Amino acid sequence: MDVVDKPEPHEGYGFFLQDHVVSLANGTDTTGWEAHRACMNKGSPALCVNSTFTPELYEDDFTAANAIKLIKRAADRPWFLHVSFPGPHDPFLVTTDMRNAASDGREWPQPKDDPQNGTPGGACDPVTTPNGTRTRCNYAAEIENLDRLFALVIAQVEESGYKDNTVICIASDHGAR
Repeated sequence: MDVVDKPEPHEGYGFFLQDHVVSLANGTDTTGWEAHRACMNKGSPALCVNSTFTPELYEDDFTAANAIKLIKRAADRPWFLHVSFPGPHDPFLVTTDMRNAASDGREWPQPKDDPQNGTPGGACDPVTTPNGTRTRCNYAAEIENLDRLFALVIAQVEESGYKDNTVICIASDHGAR
């Protein structure tokens, strides 16, 4: 929620969203910022639709795209890059495509450390609009998206010829114990 805590952007991702115009089905436009705030229940729900909350504007995808740009810019100079993906974090807001990729009939496990069952598991139902429900389905969708993004960043390291001279460390404060 940090990104949309304030009514105006206050960090890089927020400014990125504000600079992107997105279109609604009725022909009107809004910014990616306003759409993201709406998807986080801080604006009109009518702004949170597939055409305004896209993978290209998703926070983790934004992070990976910038990491890839920086790797390309290294130009055979020594470099250090810390890529810190914001996900997976509550409220587990995901795009329609992300959620539907996790809605392929798999059963997601019930949480082991959630006595109130605030993020229930089970099979996922496909959705038609961006979804921010607190479910294992959305958590799984974020994890699968992160796996895809890690692969893109690592592929750029390899493509740039840095694979044999790069140490890649992956750490997380999420997941099973």
